[in-house]
Amino acid sequence: MSKSEAEKETRDPVAKRLDAVIRLLMEEQLERGALKRKDHLLILDSVGLSSGEIGTILHQPSKDVASALKKLKSGEAKS
Repeated sequence: MSKSEAEKETRDPVAKRLDAVIRLLMEEQLERGALKRKDHLLILDSVGLSSGEIGTILHQPSKDVASALKKLKSGEAKS
């Protein structure tokens, strides 16, 4: 097993747990009305996550995330 394969195996469980924590925190904010789904997309995008990573966290296909981000960003430019 190469070093990169070993690193990937040790990161995957951590990444899954972090994704779950992020998702739980975001769901709590949605329930309280503190943030909306679009805010979550923009925040996760602003910290440098790809549409695939955001999709994994939010349980959405990356193409849907990319499309939503494009619409949100073009809407911000018009505002």
